[in-house]
Amino acid sequence: MSDSDRHFSKLVEALRPWLGQMIFVGGWAHQLYRLRPEAASLSYPVLRTDDADLALDPRLFNKSQDVRARLRDLGFTEDMSGDDQPPVTHYMLGSSGAGFYAEFLTPLVGGEYSRDGSRQVTERVAGVIAQKLRHLEVSMVAPWTVTVDSESGFDLSEPAVLLIANPCSYLVQKLLIHGRRKTEDQAKDALYIHDTIELFGGTLATLKRIWSQSVAPTLSSRAKQEVSAQIAHLFGTVNDTLRDAARMAAGRRLSSAEIQARGYAGLQEMLGSE
Repeated sequence: MSDSDRHFSKLVEALRPWLGQMIFVGGWAHQLYRLRPEAASLSYPVLRTDDADLALDPRLFNKSQDVRARLRDLGFTEDMSGDDQPPVTHYMLGSSGAGFYAEFLTPLVGGEYSRDGSRQVTERVAGVIAQKLRHLEVSMVAPWTVTVDSESGFDLSEPAVLLIANPCSYLVQKLLIHGRRKTEDQAKDALYIHDTIELFGGTLATLKRIWSQSVAPTLSSRAKQEVSAQIAHLFGTVNDTLRDAARMAAGRRLSSAEIQARGYAGLQEMLGSE
């Protein structure tokens, strides 16, 4: 068992009382996809990450719930940064700035700034500080579940059922935030998109139904146009972002042309029309 899996197991134990109220998104959702029955068996290792992103709806929590206290009891420490109030916070295992950490996220509704000019991009929910992110709500539509236990490689007292972003929501959210990401993150996201499409290539019809029945109805016309534009921008032709993504897939003999072709075809099949 890797240190990352061991740390993730400790996070699951800490959050066990609230697992039905939090959705794993981001890199750990992608890692957990391989536990789904729809997932293909791939020969290459899954892309791994040391940070676990959890999306939550503040309306599901009350003031008596104290997620922060339980995290601290199990060895997590707070690493705060920035000038926002409350500050952006990572809940870490290990030394500050290194190792595994969890980050709590909640949808950003409205603008980032209040009438007095102060930024409103964080809030405290059940004791923890959650960062408000644009388009996060897409990741929270129609979540899937996975069961993690000792057989799947996790050190848990008993099996746990986790909510994870469904792959369609996962891909759409990455497309919507693509333009706001750093250059290196854009390349990694392109590789994540490619690998997710390859993982669920045999069930794209299922993901298309999720898009048309669950995800698309929640998006504005402008957001849908942005999704289409980003598909064309990111996967319309081979570009530097895809070349960087291919270099990140070291040892897999994956070319930028293959990333472009699979990404474009898969996204068009899944999202090309409602």
